[in-house]
Amino acid sequence: RPGQIHGQELGDDLAFDDADHRAGRAVGRGSQILRADRRAAHAVQPDRRRRLAVFEQGRLNREAARDVLKVAVIERHGINGNIGRGFVKGFGIAGGALAASVGHDSHNICVVGTNDADMALAVNHLIALGGGFTAVRNGAVLGSLALPMAGLISLEPFAAVRAQLISLRDIVHGMGSRLPEPFLQLAFLALPVIPHLKITDRGLVDVDRFELIDG
Repeated sequence: RPGQIHGQELGDDLAFDDADHRAGRAVGRGSQILRADRRAAHAVQPDRRRRLAVFEQGRLNREAARDVLKVAVIERHGINGNIGRGFVKGFGIAGGALAASVGHDSHNICVVGTNDADMALAVNHLIALGGGFTAVRNGAVLGSLALPMAGLISLEPFAAVRAQLISLRDIVHGMGSRLPEPFLQLAFLALPVIPHLKITDRGLVDVDRFELIDG
């Protein structure tokens, strides 16, 4: 049907291999993706004056990597099955994953998390719902908001949607996030037309140069 979420359950396809981790491809803050200097395995802030050494000689710098999560954007319209992978900073969750099918402007599935298993579960749960928002931790779905019309719109009355969204937001805050609207931040991670760097199903985009960054 129009707007149907295409996809099958994810397993190893979502996994981040060692090369992804060593490269530290993309680190962001909130709704902003920051470019990574792959040779130095640093994440470089947009002003290019401050570096965050997430990986040093292939090893995780735990102090610098605090609050650095994995991020993946999964094409959901049945066109090519692309999965873009990177890293993001600023969500603040101590464990688990968040996923959404609302992601301007392509509205692919965007998922952030601390581990592959919870990220895959979050995406699979969204596919089962037909789209929406979800929060997962330790292999369990903590809360969801279903948006079954094109993965963007609820069929419930406004008051019911509002109550579910407030409950889900409280759950995410309980996971450690201090963002006032974590799913709104998630929705703009993959918008590749606002500065400076974004993540899409094709990978990292340098918006200032309007080009994909080789991974």
